[in-house]
Amino acid sequence: MTALTAQDIYQGNLDAVTQCLVTGNLTDVAAHLAVPGRMIIDDAEVHIDQLEDLLLMLEEQREGLLRLGTTEYHRICTQAEFTNPMGTAIAGKHRTYVLRGATYLVAPYPCEQWLALQGGCWRGHTLKCNVRNRDYSIVGPKTAARLRAGQAEATKMQKESRDAKD
Repeated sequence: MTALTAQDIYQGNLDAVTQCLVTGNLTDVAAHLAVPGRMIIDDAEVHIDQLEDLLLMLEEQREGLLRLGTTEYHRICTQAEFTNPMGTAIAGKHRTYVLRGATYLVAPYPCEQWLALQGGCWRGHTLKCNVRNRDYSIVGPKTAARLRAGQAEATKMQKESRDAKD
């Protein structure tokens, strides 16, 4: 039996997450994406600490794809390698294509993703894409509002904890 390469694993993760997104089967995405996780795009960076927030973000991203009239959504690995001697971490690069027929709805854009082997599953924990949220909604308004509210609550709890110690 041939061992899977970093590229095979990376592309497999891309395909699985893409399939969940395109079909709307977002609950299965938890097997392929880690929480907590991080998403970095040209004009936003979000930290996802709860599965519910991740699912909301993906739901809004899917709605954005549908609004654009997307008929094809592809993510193709261009490079991937194991980053530790145990073979439990992968850093890779891919290109994302958003199309209606043969027409680009968004210019193809490069991404980087980091995967970790967790509980026997490869999960993406950090995704960095060279695309602007205002051109293609990845972090929707409901997700942004929910994350801001969560951050405000966490800040309030930290302040209360510090005040209690003083």
